[in-house]
Amino acid sequence: MRNTSAALLALSSAWLGAAPAAAQEPAPAAPPVEQAGPADDPMHTFKIAIGLGAGYGYVSMERMNALVDDTEQALIRSNPGITVDGADAVHGATFAGLAVRGYFPYFIAAEVGCNAMYAFDKATARLGGVAIEVEHNELGFEVPILIGGYYPFLGQLFLTGLVGPAVFAGPMSLWDQSGTADLNDYDTDTTVGFTAVVGLDYLPVDFFAVGLDLRYRYLVSDTLKYDTDNSLTDGVIAESGHLRGDGTHDTYDIEFSGFAFQGWIKFVI
Repeated sequence: MRNTSAALLALSSAWLGAAPAAAQEPAPAAPPVEQAGPADDPMHTFKIAIGLGAGYGYVSMERMNALVDDTEQALIRSNPGITVDGADAVHGATFAGLAVRGYFPYFIAAEVGCNAMYAFDKATARLGGVAIEVEHNELGFEVPILIGGYYPFLGQLFLTGLVGPAVFAGPMSLWDQSGTADLNDYDTDTTVGFTAVVGLDYLPVDFFAVGLDLRYRYLVSDTLKYDTDNSLTDGVIAESGHLRGDGTHDTYDIEFSGFAFQGWIKFVI
């Protein structure tokens, strides 16, 4: 009997000792490790930047400058005693435009847009006490379709390289003479050129960016033609022989080829 009581007492003590351990709550599970989402992973980046930009750069204008020079010489030839001041070669142009640039997965970038291009110069012709100012304005539109790649770094910078064709649309040269009706203008057909871009975009916040591009363009118009209300000259090819009086058949064009810097303000979605 005494042995049975001791056994029951030992069993009771063992059960009472184990009960508190069984009643304890399980330890909380460790929080899951967060994975980088698509917006944080350059391999899955998808951003669209819509930008307004403007800039200035060097342009060739080789044949346009020949047209200016030939016009000056023709004016002096046909008006003895006349002098022309300030008919300088054009080598600079301003640019302004709209562009949509996309940053896509696997470091792919693309851009489409439209840039307006403008260059001008003016000269003063003097004969006796009379001075007449003449200016010419070269205009055109570039529609680039570009593709390339980008590299994000420092969390807020996107370095981009793009190349592709560019449609050179609506090139024209407008000539104005002070105090009288406009002079003969020139225009030509749409052509296709080439554009290459190296750009850097800075994204200080999620929906806004500023950028700076270095752009190279090869844009040469087709042959210029006279564009006037005179049916005898409207659409006639502008050959150098008409102005030089030497019977040559060189033609003129408008060329915005060269390098330019363009700054951008962009809205990012």
